[in-house]
Amino acid sequence: MGSTPTPLHIPKLDSVTFDTLLERHNPFSSTDCTFDLTGVEFIAPSAEVQLAAACYGLAREGRRPLIVMNDEALRAYLIRSGFIQVVQPVAQFQPLCWLLGSSVRQTRVFEKIRCCREEK
Repeated sequence: MGSTPTPLHIPKLDSVTFDTLLERHNPFSSTDCTFDLTGVEFIAPSAEVQLAAACYGLAREGRRPLIVMNDEALRAYLIRSGFIQVVQPVAQFQPLCWLLGSSVRQTRVFEKIRCCREEK
């Protein structure tokens, strides 16, 4: 059985700290493919790309990664940046209830924009 991921306890995830995340718990060499971002308050665009690539890499192996985050502002930022939309087909997010929180208004706005574009 794989080890439980250790939360980073750092405020910013960037290319350097993403490597630290993988050193603490590498989902490619473990049965548990969780990215525990508990305590992370900001994800740099470089780390968003690395995280998305890792999720798609795991999906290619037939695995569905879990991204755990507890910061509501980070969740809202990831929705606005398009990260959630890009990664949601291959990854799960926890807690799920965050989709029903204050970010749901933003999610609905993006859904309406997407639907309007598809109708044209």
